[in-house]
Amino acid sequence: MKEETKKTSNKIITIPNIISVFRIVLVIIATYLLVKEDNINAFILYVTAMITDFLDGFLARLLNQSSELGKLLDPVADKLLVLSIVLVLFFQNRMPLWIVIVILARDFIILSGGLLLRTKVKFIPSSILIGKISAVAIMLVCALNILISYQMEPLYYIAAFFAGISLIAYAINAKKILKTENNE
Repeated sequence: MKEETKKTSNKIITIPNIISVFRIVLVIIATYLLVKEDNINAFILYVTAMITDFLDGFLARLLNQSSELGKLLDPVADKLLVLSIVLVLFFQNRMPLWIVIVILARDFIILSGGLLLRTKVKFIPSSILIGKISAVAIMLVCALNILISYQMEPLYYIAAFFAGISLIAYAINAKKILKTENNE
């Protein structure tokens, strides 16, 4: 696991980090538009923010600009993206409480678990594939809910399934990281 820390830098200003900050700005604007019930423009900005999520990770690897700040900034931007949209949809009575709780609990557990793990191993673990798949499922459900707020129940169950699987996978990954670090 020590190898992972060699691949990242302490640089602050990188193209992926700029994109993550841009995503946060998009979230603020999209949330405002959604509150104002400008659903089409909110949807466009939300999807744009989703695309920047993939773009910053891709560019970090392509340009070898992975950074400790980016490993923190990217998931925080993602969590703000999901949190803001989920809460607005809930308060507009367009998303049921149970899926809001599942989504927010997943994000809180993963974020706090990652930060706790960082205090033990001195680096921020990268996200894992099932975590990315779960995030995409949740983001897609939220995006679709902006445009179509009826007959979403089956999609909520799919998102909840992936949320649960990703939590289990992150717990297993954290245990493996701790075991590897303790054996070195």
